[in-house]
Amino acid sequence: MNTQSASASEVVHIGVDICADWLDIHGIPRKKKAFRLANTTAGHRKLVAMLPSGVHVILEATAATNRPSRWPCCAQARP
Repeated sequence: MNTQSASASEVVHIGVDICADWLDIHGIPRKKKAFRLANTTAGHRKLVAMLPSGVHVILEATAATNRPSRWPCCAQARP
């Protein structure tokens, strides 16, 4: 788990475009370019592990990919 912390003036915004097979992710501080993870439980876990504390994640999803049951990692509390 990442232990980075963001103060109110350093809020990080991450964008995730969700489709049936992929997560296209932009804004991870250590990544210079957008990248893609599989839209699977393993991909969700990888994404959550990369997120700094206090991050704001903006999700863009269409069709069934926007259902909360498809995103169990979103229910995990982050300090």
